[in-house]
Amino acid sequence: MPKVEILGLAPGLPRTDLRPGPAGDAAASRQLLDALFPGRIGAALAPADLLTASYPEYGRVYAATTVSTALVCGQDLRELTDLESAVAPVAAGRTAVRLQVNGAADSVALEILGPGGLAVRELMLVTDEGVIVDEGERLAFEQPFWSGDHDPDGAYAAVNGPEMPFDVIDFGQEAVRTLFGFVVDAHTDPRPGDLDARQVLLHGFEIAADSSHPSDMAPLPSDGVVPDEPVDPADLPAPRPLRGGGVSSDAGGSEGGPGSLPPRVVPPVAVSPAAGGSWWRRWWDRLFG
Repeated sequence: MPKVEILGLAPGLPRTDLRPGPAGDAAASRQLLDALFPGRIGAALAPADLLTASYPEYGRVYAATTVSTALVCGQDLRELTDLESAVAPVAAGRTAVRLQVNGAADSVALEILGPGGLAVRELMLVTDEGVIVDEGERLAFEQPFWSGDHDPDGAYAAVNGPEMPFDVIDFGQEAVRTLFGFVVDAHTDPRPGDLDARQVLLHGFEIAADSSHPSDMAPLPSDGVVPDEPVDPADLPAPRPLRGGGVSSDAGGSEGGPGSLPPRVVPPVAVSPAAGGSWWRRWWDRLFG
């Protein structure tokens, strides 16, 4: 059952700079992790391939750095509830892409910050709840899903509603492939250009629990099952305003070279002043807090 917790920093798509072999040196990876999780990074662990590292057990975090791209994988990424502030010290003008896919919870969450550090795409899908957040310009890989191309007989629309005519995890796996270049399902047929994630090595480190964060004090069960408590729509978070410095809807990136994401202005979205906190924090607290 696919599960991914990954953050990428890159001039365009994180996939464009990944190659087989060790990704950067351990010291650079530790420095990156220290900036994201101050005071929590401990002893080094044996390197792990990208497929294994993409959803490690609690207490482990993996990172890789190349000339222009950085990757971080680990369940502690969900604690970066204010991604703008968290990545500011390490972004260096790069686009930040955070993606969560959880096959047990049937959920996908995507957050993209443009080179200026402002949110330009925010998406959260949960099979049992539908489209929770869908803000900013949709990327090219998304369009066939939303238009129903992956639901020719209407089966998903009949179950999920016409606003989500696709399987959430299929969507998530295509997001992993498009944005990070690899597939996580062994039964998914490879395509030309797919990266062999078993050949990309990330540096591993122990990470201490964050006593201020609920997910570390009461970790999500290993089966990832979401509580059965129904969600009151009034409790759902309003999305944050999406400001300029946007991301191209062409995830393939025809402008500025392969995989580039040229800036594009995204109209701001109204948000309730009573919302409080980012949608990421409030929804994760609702599911797993």
